Amino acid sequence: MVRMSLALATALCVTLTMAGGTFGWANETQRSAVDVNALVLKAPQVGQGYRSAVIQGGSKVQGQVTLDLCGGGYRSEALRVQRIQRAYARPGSPLQLSNEVVRYGSGGAALALRELKRRLTHCPRGAVRMPEPGAPRVAFRLKPLQFSGLLPDSIAVQIHATEASSGRTINSIATYQVRRGILSGVYTYGGSLAAQKRLALHASRESAKNLSAGSSERIASKLLML
Repeated sequence: MVRMSLALATALCVTLTMAGGTFGWANETQRSAVDVNALVLKAPQVGQGYRSAVIQGGSKVQGQVTLDLCGGGYRSEALRVQRIQRAYARPGSPLQLSNEVVRYGSGGAALALRELKRRLTHCPRGAVRMPEPGAPRVAFRLKPLQFSGLLPDSIAVQIHATEASSGRTINSIATYQVRRGILSGVYTYGGSLAAQKRLALHASRESAKNLSAGSSERIASKLLML
């Protein structure tokens, strides 16, 4: 969830005063699959001094949005089966980051990546309605970025969003990576764009390591059961 609400910075700060959430399971199938809670970034991976907490609704799928770049309408949203989103901040720093890790049903993660790539080239020019309840209409300007060290077919994009009703703007960086049915989105806010890019690149590389390690552990565990 890029969450283009211009109140996001405040929301993240409030979130970090909360205790970490609890995580429910829908069924036995989810228990046997890779747990997204094991793949989400740990605070030390983001940087020294960063603190982390689950955002409000961050451990739920029902009623929550993952993909909202250039508005709603993502068919992959219906294929999500597990989700976790944490926020990260460091006292005294304007830089903030969020990592959302989502597990999909068959083909869902690949579909999500295809839908995102299409939005990069077909983002509406004018303001669009956001899928979050009560969210304002937002106009997007996107600039694709080239980040090294991420997983194949990853997406990195610089986002300039303007709230239609007030004219307020927010700049952020988002990256999306997919591996074995899992999508990890890293979103940055606050501070200069140069600082955001450095933080986004570092955190996204760490997320790539988590996704790769998680997939390897799953394969290894299956081999041990043979």
